[in-house]
This record gives sequence, structure tokens and C-alpha cells, in this order.
Amino acid sequence: MNRSIKLLSIALVAQLILTGVVWSMQTSGPVVSNDPLLPQAGKADQIVLIDPEDGQLTLSLKDDNWFLKAEPKKTDKAGDSSDTATADKPVKANKSKVEALVAQLSGLKRSFPVARTPDARARARFKVADDTYRRKVVLKQGDDTLATLFVGNSPSMGESNVRLSDDDAIYRAALAEYQLGVTAANWKAPKPKPKPKAKAETKTDAKAADTKADAPDASSTKESAQG
Repeated sequence: MNRSIKLLSIALVAQLILTGVVWSMQTSGPVVSNDPLLPQAGKADQIVLIDPEDGQLTLSLKDDNWFLKAEPKKTDKAGDSSDTATADKPVKANKSKVEALVAQLSGLKRSFPVARTPDARARARFKVADDTYRRKVVLKQGDDTLATLFVGNSPSMGESNVRLSDDDAIYRAALAEYQLGVTAANWKAPKPKPKPKAKAETKTDAKAADTKADAPDASSTKESAQG
């Protein structure tokens, strides 16, 4: 009898311990961080967008305006004729579009990583390795590099796998590859609307004006009649 009670007591203690371990594992799971992924994005005065196939484009802030310089790959046989912002000819960029990009980059969060690995081959599968990526975004302030972000393949529409150059963690972020185009046409400021032309004088208007000019003055006609 005593032996049975002792065995039951041991079984109960073991069950309590197991329940405690399971509960502890559930309550101490990974905590999702809301820290910004690129906390210094708002300080950047240069944004370099790099496409390994098509070249790169630099957006530079000067006197509260953004300018762009496109540097297409030299291997391209023929460039886009509309892509006139070459490396030696910066042109004005679409300010609102660049500011929207800065706001989007500033809003990216360090969510729970989809993977964490220092292995280059594993990173390459996500297209976020140092030499294998869809896009690379370099944020600069003057001569200082604030952050380098590798943008990889897309797990779903409007999202990409991303990795900071100094981090092993790979995150899923609300940033699409097409939003980081490297052709000037994507970022050029729209042309100002032409000023409305003055109304051209029609033949009818001109004839009416001539007729009025040739007509005798009413007052002078009256004076002539009285004389």
C-alpha cells in the first residue's frame, strides 16, 4: 500500500514538472521586435540603388531637392533613350516619390527573422548574400555609410526577404523589388505643365476691330449736322 502511494506520488510530481516545462516553453517563445530595421534612414542624403543586372542609380539631396544620377551597366548594348540622367549629368528627381521611399525604409521593422545564418550559400537561397541579391540599397550621409540592405526574393506580393550587411538575420519586409528601379525614368521629376497660350485673334475679331475703327464718331457726326 505504502509502495503504491509512493509510486503515485512520484508519478504526480513528474507530471507536474513536465507540465511546468511545457508551459514555460510556450510562454517564453520568441518575442517579435518592433524596433526599426533602418533607424537612420531619415538622415540619409544619398540613396544608392543597385541592380546586379542593370546598374545603379544614386539619389542625392541638395538644397531641399533630390537629384538623380543613373549609371547603367557598360555591357548594355543599347540604353533607354529616355534615361538621360547619366553619371556626369544629374537631373532633378521626383521629390515626393523619393520622400515616400525614405518613409517606407524608415518604417521597416525587425520582425521575427525567417532565418538566421552566416552561411553565404544559405543567404544566396534567399537572394540576400553579399554577391547574390535582387537589389542592394546603400544609405549614406556625406561620406559615411549609414546602412546597406540586401533585398532578395519575394515570399508574397509586395514583400521581400531582406538582410542588413552586418547582420546574420533575414527578415520579411514590406518592400518590393519593383519599387527600387535603377532607371532614371522611374525617378525623374515630372515636366512642368506648359503655360496656357494667349488667345489668338481670329479673322472675325480683326474684321470687327477694323469696322469699328473706320466708323465715324457719333459726336463728330452730330456737330457736322448742326453746322
